Amino acid sequence: GDKKRQREVQAESSRLKTELHQRQQKEIQELKAKESIEETNNFGESTSKDNVKFKKKHIVDQLYARLEATRIEEEENKKPNTPAINGIANKQRKPNRHKLRKLAKEQNEAAEEAKNQINMNEVESNAITELIKPMGLVVEEVMQ
Repeated sequence: GDKKRQREVQAESSRLKTELHQRQQKEIQELKAKESIEETNNFGESTSKDNVKFKKKHIVDQLYARLEATRIEEEENKKPNTPAINGIANKQRKPNRHKLRKLAKEQNEAAEEAKNQINMNEVESNAITELIKPMGLVVEEVMQ
């Protein structure tokens, strides 16, 4: 139940992290390729060094902004590995299945024994009634 679900969540999490990492690497490669193309203009002449540096810095800043945004989203979505302490205190323990079966078996055995036992109060009451009938007496219960 819980362990299976936890494994599924961990597998999905690692798959998503790998996918995110691959996407980030692809974006980095695309930006590097774009950067190298922008270093030369259409005539094959180099553009001014200051302009290239500015564009590189702008591209790098954009890349870091994207990476930071994804990292923040990842941290928001990440749940703590350990449950909160007050959650543990409020959690009810599930009874052991073996113990439950044993308890049910003992209860069934006790019920069977109770059926087979002789009710001494009833036997005694019947005996007294049978003894006093010939004498013409009546049994009355006294409530205290």
